[in-house]
Amino acid sequence: FVGFWAIFGETLGHELGQMSGVGASLLWLHFMLSQVVLLNMLTALMGETFQKVNDAADDEWKFLHVNNIDEFFELPHVPPPFNALMIARSLGAHYAHGAPLRKPQRPEPVPLSQ
Repeated sequence: FVGFWAIFGETLGHELGQMSGVGASLLWLHFMLSQVVLLNMLTALMGETFQKVNDAADDEWKFLHVNNIDEFFELPHVPPPFNALMIARSLGAHYAHGAPLRKPQRPEPVPLSQ
């Protein structure tokens, strides 16, 4: 516990001038070893976190790839300058008949196995 406060220059009443050479050297040995152990623990935790992220990277990529494919199929079938007629038709239907402006619902996917 003294080693932690030694980081800030506090030795909790154990001034280095009042200690014997053995006591001061043991205090600083404890301080240095505790710093090495804490640094090793930090390195191990960072390595474990990196390994978890690295293990999940392939699944995350697959998920994002499927999202991109789904987004592609939800896009209109014609490019933006040519879809003006479709937009005008849907706006006209909305104002004339109160039709909703939202996208048409896609059918439920068929399960691969039942």
